Amino acid sequence: MEKEPHAQIAKEHRVSPNTVSRLACKAKGNKEFYSELMAIENRVEEKRSMIKEAICGMVDHHEILDSVASTHQTILSQHHLDVKKKDVHHVLKHELQMSFKKILPVAVHANSTRNLVLRQQFALRFLELLQSKKVVINLDETWLGMMDFRRRKWRPKHSTNSVPQLALSPRITMILGLDTEGKVYLSLLQQNSNASTMELFFHSLVRSLDRERAEWRKDTVLMMDNAPYHTSNAALKLFEKLRLPILFTGPHSYAASPCELFFAAFKARDVNPRKVKTGKK
Repeated sequence: MEKEPHAQIAKEHRVSPNTVSRLACKAKGNKEFYSELMAIENRVEEKRSMIKEAICGMVDHHEILDSVASTHQTILSQHHLDVKKKDVHHVLKHELQMSFKKILPVAVHANSTRNLVLRQQFALRFLELLQSKKVVINLDETWLGMMDFRRRKWRPKHSTNSVPQLALSPRITMILGLDTEGKVYLSLLQQNSNASTMELFFHSLVRSLDRERAEWRKDTVLMMDNAPYHTSNAALKLFEKLRLPILFTGPHSYAASPCELFFAAFKARDVNPRKVKTGKK
């Protein structure tokens, strides 16, 4: 073999050219070397196939694969396979195309049968509204306890990465309406979200919509989550009084709320770069 083929083979198999050269030299002195090498490769593939089967079984039984080490230990103790951690890692990453990501905790009952059915019913109704060209206004609330939400910055070597932060007192509640045409209806209050603040917001929102289009109720639906101040008897009576077309989202349907994307974008920067003083006075 010439050096050029060695380099090409090394590149294809992600090893060094020296490794390929050493293997080629061994092959010259041992006619059975390639057969022995292929036998080793077959044993490795066989073990990886058993690892893959074991991991798929763990996934099917909803076991949490929290690390390569713990997964390897489970395979050793429960499946009695004599395998190495590097082979477990290879199967997880390359053969099963799995990735190691942060766990997103949810309430135990979030994916109960009842909640799954309710989310499905909401999704079907939501799609029906979109297909019929209805305007959907998503409503949600958040609060602002600070003005600078930045969490990362470039820093010079050997310097600290600390930044003084001043808490916003009293904190501000943001009530947001965001519709499917991109219009934003927003209120800022120095008070927590409750039935009274939401009643004021709904009256203000109705006045704004009335000014825009008198017949908006015919093709517009207000979509919100199941917070107590949205679903209380007082709130339902208010919706009836104001003749508001309402759609409640399914339980834990955070991904269905575009307001969450608005909040995330808003809370990704310094919202008071000029350092204007804040307060009641």
